[in-house]
Amino acid sequence: MAFGREKLETVKGHRIAPPRLTLGAAWAAVKYFLLPMIIVLGSIDLALYLFFRDVLDSCYGLLCLL
Repeated sequence: MAFGREKLETVKGHRIAPPRLTLGAAWAAVKYFLLPMIIVLGSIDLALYLFFRDVLDSCYGLLCLL
């Protein structure tokens, strides 16, 4: 088998397309993985910001170290 070439597969004499990343698969990855992660991490960040600002009366973030 040559580099970069795949063996052709047939099903009942018909060549089948190799698997590939589609727009639907990319959208599913965004919808089920990236968006929930952004929402959870954003909520944690907001909660920590409000906690530091209101309860500890302190600065929250890297710019406060300057």
